[in-house]
Amino acid sequence: TDAASTDGHREHGRTLKTLYNYAGLQVMKAWAAQASEQFRNASFELSQAISGVVADSPRWEKCVDAVNNMMPEIVGHLYVHHKFSKEAKEEVEDLARRLVEVFNETLQEAKWMDNQTRNAAEDKLAKMGRKIGYPEWLYNTTYLEQLYQYVPELCQNCSFGQILVWIVRNNWMHQMLKLRLPYDKDAWIIGPAIVNAFYSPTNNEMVYPSGILQGVFYQHGLPRSLNFGAIGMVVGHEMTHGFDDTGSQFDAEGALKQWWTNTTRKHFEEKAECFEYQYGNITDQAANMSLNGKNTVGENIADNGGLRMAFKAYNRLLRDECENNDTRLPGLEHLSGKKLFFLSNAMVWCSNVRLGYLRQQIQYDPHSPAQYRVNVPMSNMQAFSTIFKCSANSTMNATKRCTLW
Repeated sequence: TDAASTDGHREHGRTLKTLYNYAGLQVMKAWAAQASEQFRNASFELSQAISGVVADSPRWEKCVDAVNNMMPEIVGHLYVHHKFSKEAKEEVEDLARRLVEVFNETLQEAKWMDNQTRNAAEDKLAKMGRKIGYPEWLYNTTYLEQLYQYVPELCQNCSFGQILVWIVRNNWMHQMLKLRLPYDKDAWIIGPAIVNAFYSPTNNEMVYPSGILQGVFYQHGLPRSLNFGAIGMVVGHEMTHGFDDTGSQFDAEGALKQWWTNTTRKHFEEKAECFEYQYGNITDQAANMSLNGKNTVGENIADNGGLRMAFKAYNRLLRDECENNDTRLPGLEHLSGKKLFFLSNAMVWCSNVRLGYLRQQIQYDPHSPAQYRVNVPMSNMQAFSTIFKCSANSTMNATKRCTLW
């Protein structure tokens, strides 16, 4: 610890002993789930106090999570081999391509953008990387074995905790070997079996691992309406992050650079204020708290933009390739493809959260609670009101709508 930082903590009444104890506590928290029963119980009690959980996760689930986090490539290899086909990967890649085409048209139609910013935005979109499903090297077992070359031969008497320590040390050594190497654009910074999706502004790329391409998000062979409403919205959501309050600060190469003109940024902020006000004026009755419209504005813009982009892409598919004939589900023939699109999107966010977690989410999370990620974006779309025949001035047929993308 340098003198300046030590003096700073002393000014706030913190001693070095306090800092050391805090650092030790963080290490213990990180390993508690894989430690002795005493540590596991203490970790669970902390979770109860923070988020109000009533039951601990089963031990096997914690072990699987630990292995997936520590050895993402190995778990990804097994998962993809058994659960994710090449055909599914190709279908999602095609869906993402369609979303890019629609978003490019949206950029051309955005009147609040000047030509200089629009041209730069189109260049950024064209160069935006898309990593979908898994990397091709995932089937190279020789390469996978080399990733864990510093892990000693395991024995039956080795504890799970000790094995994890060896794996963490191995992973750290591999990271250090990359220290002076140029950035590898083909590298994945997330495991294929992780249920997540994200946009990286510094790499200007979107990542959709196979772990999220399942369940309510995506199923190979389902009608396009369902997949476009679910994973299509997610793809559109992440894509818009490249052009929001944060993404607009990074150019096509991922460099921190001001590439928006002042005029365009002013227009963007004016439109963003609409979302801030709209979400900020919502009070969650269960939590008895108002949403933080300012803290969630980036994600709210992405939720709204993602849904619009996915719906535009689905509409174009119906028009250009299906002669506007949609696929109905057996037993649900009364639901058109466009209705199924919105229902599929709503199913993505179906959840039942604890009150303590809900309050914590409203206070700290940059995402709005699940129900508002469904109802608000849909109420902002005239198409939704038309398709479901919402009466004038009803909750889902807003008189004042916020739009950006």
